[in-house]
Amino acid sequence: ASTARSWLARVIFWLVDMVDRLGGASPELLEKVITLLTNYSAARESQRSRVRLFLYLTYATPFIVAMMFGMIHPLIAGTAFGGQQLELPEAPQGGPSFSPNPEAAAQMIDTGFLMMIIATCSMAMTISYAMDSHFFGLHRLAITALLFIPAYYTVPIMSEIVRATMFPSQV
Repeated sequence: ASTARSWLARVIFWLVDMVDRLGGASPELLEKVITLLTNYSAARESQRSRVRLFLYLTYATPFIVAMMFGMIHPLIAGTAFGGQQLELPEAPQGGPSFSPNPEAAAQMIDTGFLMMIIATCSMAMTISYAMDSHFFGLHRLAITALLFIPAYYTVPIMSEIVRATMFPSQV
């Protein structure tokens, strides 16, 4: 009972221990304890199955973010139109202006990934709590954080695919 993380499991084990120490109990009481254990297990499995889709979405989020940044990167880096210099209209007096910049695109991707790691790790902690009813199992959080490593390195590949497909060079 001391190793059980759920308060309900600890209470059930304490109940069974008290019944055993006091020399047994009526069959109705033991049947109620067994029914309580069965209902608890069924409710926990039902809870896990309802949240499983969100767990898969949490695991897919790094790659979804990589795809989004791969689509935006060619426009911000200036490589979208075959490296040609874009003629952008002048910004109104005091208004914001935009000029493609590879350094700004790299900083945008790094900052965006940092924000998404924080958001996705909090999603993983929430999913972990929903599935296990406690925060002690951090393996889902670790898996989610580790999935950002391959996702980060797929951004240049996605960027090149998007640039080649959507913005063919105009040579």
